[in-house]
Amino acid sequence: MGSDSPQLLDLYGRLAWSVLYRGGFEESEVLFRTTIKRHSKVQGERHRDALSSAEGLAITLEQLGNIDEAACWYEKVYFGNLERFPPESVQTLSACYGLGQFYQSQSRYDDALNLYHDHIRQIRKMQEAKGLRYGVQLAITTVEQWMRAKPDSFGTRDWFLRHFRKNAEILEEDTNV
Repeated sequence: MGSDSPQLLDLYGRLAWSVLYRGGFEESEVLFRTTIKRHSKVQGERHRDALSSAEGLAITLEQLGNIDEAACWYEKVYFGNLERFPPESVQTLSACYGLGQFYQSQSRYDDALNLYHDHIRQIRKMQEAKGLRYGVQLAITTVEQWMRAKPDSFGTRDWFLRHFRKNAEILEEDTNV
């Protein structure tokens, strides 16, 4: 197993997330940057694991007060997921939520609303030919709820993402039938 093997990169990513959740922001920043660099070299910057590490780096930078760079990483995560997955997918909705909440926490309310409106347009555009199914309509409804919500703190946002992912897995099963 080499230093850039997918298994080792996965472990680095998991370690970085663990350190982040323990509150070791400086250490997690170094780990996330290393992991992103290696993922980008081996698997590409749009690989699922690279995007996950980029999201962790964005959260870390936000916690460290490096707001401008955090914004860039949140945006990379969102647009990377939007390129890789459908707009109603769990991954893309999660990235949209993270970026929107970040905008709101920075008092960039117009940016958050524009993001949510644009995302709903993306969902509708992609599903126009197929017709709106239950899961897609639920995704739209969820994004509309975010437009009315107040920004969450780091811990609350994390709880919501886990809860959302669990519900989205059920939706994926329903829409794949």
